[in-house]
Amino acid sequence: QRHSDIVMEQAGLHSGSKGSPTPVVKVTETDEVQPDMSKEEETRYRAVIARINYMSQDRSDLVYASRSLSKSMSKPQQSDMLRMKKLARYVRQSPRIVIKYPLQDWDGVITSTVDSDYAGCQKTRKSTSGGVIMIGSHVISHWCKLQATIALSSGEAELNASVKGAVSYT
Repeated sequence: QRHSDIVMEQAGLHSGSKGSPTPVVKVTETDEVQPDMSKEEETRYRAVIARINYMSQDRSDLVYASRSLSKSMSKPQQSDMLRMKKLARYVRQSPRIVIKYPLQDWDGVITSTVDSDYAGCQKTRKSTSGGVIMIGSHVISHWCKLQATIALSSGEAELNASVKGAVSYT
């Protein structure tokens, strides 16, 4: 059985559910006042997010959504369940990604590309850094991580992301 089918089943969505073109729903401040989930729903939520975390090791399109939904593993709310179902519908529409590594000559260049979202977390105001390291056209590493400090400007958030990219590069 494919991971996408298991995710749909665990999320409680039927096989005829419509897919989604994007994996993430933006978090709003009103999402924080949603009621708690039942124990069964919490277990289902954790199972789906654990599988998505596993899948995100090879699928860079799932990394950000996986990280943002994993923050709620200890006490998920109904708004988290809605975001998880949106991600499950995305996995339904894009069940797999084919990564091709065409033969290329070594030109001695390793590229690190990074980005950040300034104060992306509504609760903590922390920024998220993401990046990819490539040799030619081949991705060799990717990440998405909440920054340890609160950036006071978008420039500082970008600098933190750049430092992470430089450290990962070496």
